Amino acid sequence: MGDDMVYEICRELSDEHDYIFGVPVDEVSYGLGYCEVCGCRIDVFGFCACGGWPD
Repeated sequence: MGDDMVYEICRELSDEHDYIFGVPVDEVSYGLGYCEVCGCRIDVFGFCACGGWPD
């Protein structure tokens, strides 16, 4: 097994975000605007840093 394969397996096993949402945390895209409550960017799932849906 090559080093690249070991890296990918370890990453998949350790990346809970990928397991839960199906997207690695470093591949989540933002740009849907900013939350009116906390002022953080809204991701592709419609969430921000405060965990609420944007109004």
